Amino acid sequence: MAAASPSLQVAQFHVYAYGVLDALQQQIDIRGAGDEGFPNATLRGLLRQDAPSLAEYGRPAAWKLEATVVTDQMVYGYDWIDPRRWDGWLYDHCGEHRLAMQREITSRVVAVTAWARRRGVPTVIGEGWVGYTPRDGQFEEGPVGTDLAELGVATALEHGVWGMVLSSNAAPHHPMWGDVAWQQRVNAQILRA
Repeated sequence: MAAASPSLQVAQFHVYAYGVLDALQQQIDIRGAGDEGFPNATLRGLLRQDAPSLAEYGRPAAWKLEATVVTDQMVYGYDWIDPRRWDGWLYDHCGEHRLAMQREITSRVVAVTAWARRRGVPTVIGEGWVGYTPRDGQFEEGPVGTDLAELGVATALEHGVWGMVLSSNAAPHHPMWGDVAWQQRVNAQILRA
């Protein structure tokens, strides 16, 4: 944040608390690129039954990988992951990380809003709260993910954040988009503030 331009007019941050998601991603080595032995046994156990081998699937064109932070291993893994197995692993292990994730969301929101106040600019949250997940995974849409999102929204509102997305997964191409009641309820809290 110290390197941000002094002419910055709005402080826009992404606030993620990867926690349990990071633990899973490290176990399956999904954020790596071109690693020998990928996919490992843990990831193979989470793939759909009809998943092709990595060689059969192929790798994205180099320019696609240069244009994004998504790696070739993420493309393969997220395209072929079984969302029920993925979510099951996250739920099985979320208790080990939940408190730390809550603290991380709170501390990051407090830190970015304090920094923006010192700079004299408004704060907005552009993405958050759990992290990048497969499109059909529903961990972030479930009780743990929505609880973390609501904590993030409430903390952001307490600290004067001007605007935010409800969740990175509350977008038209995600199943969470269909949870109209939740989105309207949480958006109403933002609008009241």
